[in-house]
Amino acid sequence: MTPPLVSGYIATGNMWTGAALQLVIILVGVLIYYPFFKQMDKINNTNVLFAKSISDDFFNYENVESGREIGDFFPEITCKFAAQKRISDLRKTGEFVLYYQPQVDTRSGVIRSVEVLIRHRSVSGEITPPTFLTDFAKLGLMSELDLWVVETALKEVAPMAQHSQFKVSINLSPETCLVPNFTKSVLSMINKSALSYSQVEFEITEDMLIQDEHRTYQVLCSLREAGIKIALDDFGSGYSSIGYLSKFDFDKVKIDRSLVLNLNNKNGRELFRLTTELIKITGAETVAEGIETDIELAFMVDQDINLIQGYYFYKPMPFYDVVKLYSNNAQKKLLMDDHYLK
Repeated sequence: MTPPLVSGYIATGNMWTGAALQLVIILVGVLIYYPFFKQMDKINNTNVLFAKSISDDFFNYENVESGREIGDFFPEITCKFAAQKRISDLRKTGEFVLYYQPQVDTRSGVIRSVEVLIRHRSVSGEITPPTFLTDFAKLGLMSELDLWVVETALKEVAPMAQHSQFKVSINLSPETCLVPNFTKSVLSMINKSALSYSQVEFEITEDMLIQDEHRTYQVLCSLREAGIKIALDDFGSGYSSIGYLSKFDFDKVKIDRSLVLNLNNKNGRELFRLTTELIKITGAETVAEGIETDIELAFMVDQDINLIQGYYFYKPMPFYDVVKLYSNNAQKKLLMDDHYLK
């Protein structure tokens, strides 16, 4: 390929003005695009610093953006900085905390496990739902956030480790299972905690299975071989859920609330029954999510679904409240706490 200055010289009949014009064009191009390249470098660098600053020991993993091509960043620059600003604003006005929603066994009335949910707590104590998760996803930080949640939850629930039947259930984002050495990192965290492998459960959605089915299968198998439980979350909300029941082994399947909302009509009830029958064939436990009314609960009991999660029993709560509840009803019938009943 002929150098641009030489080509300009030749194209103008060996005149240096042609070469000079080419040089001017190159310099103008540099001046136009240089700020964009500086912005991209800033995004790469600030993503790491931003992530690490969320808490003192938030992340110990490499910046997941570092391997992406430069061209990918042009349409994302404004979006990424806006996402960073929103999360930074949340940090200035409060902190990210973990809340826990119990799963109740209606046969014994005891809390069988708790699902970990991340929330933002303002300086004034106001709790807001995790709408900020989309911003973490835009910054490519969901896997780091997931691993922080795992480590933090294992520390917080340590007082419950003495109860052998107690389990903590933690959600994983689709990209998290694909993080290099994910299984090794998770097993190390559990080994350092007071919990056993069998007391830890990971919830995944079909989105995770779609991303890289083969690698995800390997990771899930290695986790289950160690004794960690795997739950399929939001079952019935996607298009491929039924197919995955035959491809993967799950310890628990959580039926999405969208199916619960249709129980007021005959077709909805029949579809729900068929769904529970499919789950039973696999040998997995069934959990009904989003139960809020007496009618919904009665239907679940009639369908022999014994694990219930929803506002009918408890809203998400700080873990110290879970400890109080568990100590009150671990060996007796469920005691309703009006503070958490809808």
